Amino acid sequence: MTSTSDHGFTLIELLVVMAIAALGISLVTPNMIRSYENFKVTVEERRLSDLLSDVRMKAFFRDTAYTVKLDRNVFLVKDGGGQVDFAYITFPPQEYTVNGHGFADLRQIRYLAAGSSDAKTMENGSDGVW
Repeated sequence: MTSTSDHGFTLIELLVVMAIAALGISLVTPNMIRSYENFKVTVEERRLSDLLSDVRMKAFFRDTAYTVKLDRNVFLVKDGGGQVDFAYITFPPQEYTVNGHGFADLRQIRYLAAGSSDAKTMENGSDGVW
């Protein structure tokens, strides 16, 4: 007589493992996508803050006033600066001037992040946000 021993998995065992894996993926994927979208918005918020600081420093070091225009997804420095387009942040039309001492005449920048219906603000205050 020959004895046979089964090595391997049954079809039922494989289906159970695949079902558990599919359930795990379906629970984790939406959160990962949402986190990735929030990360892209956070990167652009940081980029906006850096641009605002750069304009202030440029105005201070050159002792020159600059006008910044924000409209839709465009950040534009009118007086000799450049234009930066944003993909995940949009702005209502707003304009402000940074004088030669680096001070802006606008207290806050309003913007709308992608995927959000609530307007956000970036304060221009003593806390050094921008």
